Amino acid sequence: MFNSPTRPGFTKFPRPMSNRYKEKMSAPNNAYYVLTQAHAGLPNSVLTTALTTGLIPNLTNSYDLGTNLLRWRFGYLNDLNVSGNIDSATFTIGGADFDTAFVPYVGATANVNLGAFDLTTTGDGYFTDVLATGLITGNIFNATDEDNVLQIDGTTILRTGTLANNNLFIGKDTAVTTEGLTNLFIGVEAGYYNDDSGGGLTGDTNVYLGYQAGKGAVGGNSGYQNVCIGYGSGMRMTSGYMNFCLGYLAGQYISSGNSNILIGRASGNIVTTGAYNIAIGRNAHFYNRTGDNNICIGGNAGFGVSTKSYTGNVFIGTNAGFSNSEGGYNIFIGYKAGYYQVDNSNLLIIDDIDRGSAANEATKSLLYGVFDANPLLQSLRINGELNLSSKPMVLLDTSRVQRHLLIDPARFKLPAANYPGESFEGIFYTLDFDDTTEESAYCQEHIPYRWDTTTDIEIIVDWMHTGADAGTVVWGLEYKSITAGETFTPPTTTITKTTSAGSANNVLLRTAFTSKILAANLSPEDVIAFRFYRDATSGSDTLAEDARVINIHFHFIQNKLGGAT
Repeated sequence: MFNSPTRPGFTKFPRPMSNRYKEKMSAPNNAYYVLTQAHAGLPNSVLTTALTTGLIPNLTNSYDLGTNLLRWRFGYLNDLNVSGNIDSATFTIGGADFDTAFVPYVGATANVNLGAFDLTTTGDGYFTDVLATGLITGNIFNATDEDNVLQIDGTTILRTGTLANNNLFIGKDTAVTTEGLTNLFIGVEAGYYNDDSGGGLTGDTNVYLGYQAGKGAVGGNSGYQNVCIGYGSGMRMTSGYMNFCLGYLAGQYISSGNSNILIGRASGNIVTTGAYNIAIGRNAHFYNRTGDNNICIGGNAGFGVSTKSYTGNVFIGTNAGFSNSEGGYNIFIGYKAGYYQVDNSNLLIIDDIDRGSAANEATKSLLYGVFDANPLLQSLRINGELNLSSKPMVLLDTSRVQRHLLIDPARFKLPAANYPGESFEGIFYTLDFDDTTEESAYCQEHIPYRWDTTTDIEIIVDWMHTGADAGTVVWGLEYKSITAGETFTPPTTTITKTTSAGSANNVLLRTAFTSKILAANLSPEDVIAFRFYRDATSGSDTLAEDARVINIHFHFIQNKLGGAT
């Protein structure tokens, strides 16, 4: 036996070759092994055989390496394959730290299972100089410090805060002021000034993703239900809620604005208190600070003027409504549509060309219209040719027009008997109806296609008398309308109208029939025939002189322009 070696543990000494020792120990020719104790007073032990896999426990047996009271100070185990457990009660690795001897050697292909590795009882655990070319995997990583789940160089980059609040914060200085509930903040200083001190929904259910997204003002950001994604989006918010900002600096200056949708680089950038705005496109709705209910779609659409605000506009197209400062309730559609309109309101412009000035936009844009609460004051200008396809143009409601079908006396045909006389009053040709005999005149007309079939036709008589008599006249109209294939036989319809008493002589008198030619008795393209007469035998006819007819008007409502071809 040799004296104590220079270090305890398993030690290999070179020695001269000896056949006697070689036969006794069956060891390699150039080595023998000494097992040294940790206590200096204990003798060293020499292994009688080489340290081979024969000394390693087999698959079914255990091997006692010693107790905690008598343990080896250093153990060096190479080529050790353990398929079962090493009982920590009887096997201690000395020292407080794991050194690199515990880490698998470079080139190892198998996994190393650390088991349930608890770092909480002895402080932090440190792994240094660990080289991994593949994945480091584990079943569960359990961190108990909710405010410091993961740090890099002493800076917290992952935390949840109070777990019951259901938040997740990733990045340096997220949610520094207060946490709120159910928030997701990702990015340096995202949600930095989030403030839930106001109670209720304040500071809750926000999603801020990006550098300083939703950071808020120094006094706190109590906004809730906001989604801000992108560098600096929603960065200066104080109390805004239900906003959606997507893009670099989108909605950057929102303070208390709510319910805005701002998508695109710097879209809605200067919005402060505005609400219910939709901006899609780079710099869309850029300068509108306090205006509400605008829709701006397209790059620079509704760009605006610094310090000015507008409300209720729809701008669709690149640069549409670009110069608008305070004009409201406009609709501009197309590239640069309404580009030069500054403060005009209630306009419709549809165009896609730079017209150079606001005046040119009125006279050269394809469509230029004016909205008004009074339909009669509204207008639409078409700066171009209007072509209709196979469908007619139908006019609705108050856009329908009244048309006049004028029948002068010369167009009437007179029967063989009981017909009015013919004369002139100055240069005006008249039919003169007697005050004692029912006299008649006949005519026929075409019911036009453009007539609105839901409306009746009104009859108006222009007439005069020359004497001083102030009596009344009973005018009558008998008519029948037929369509192709219909017989000419009766029945006919008769309507009458008694004029007002006290009419002056030698002036034009105009009498409108109260009863009308009914729409139910007509169809477009019909031929209508009528007999016009004076019912002189009626007791209501008291004018004791000729009633002289100047003209008869048929008033009808038109709601169509032309028909299909």
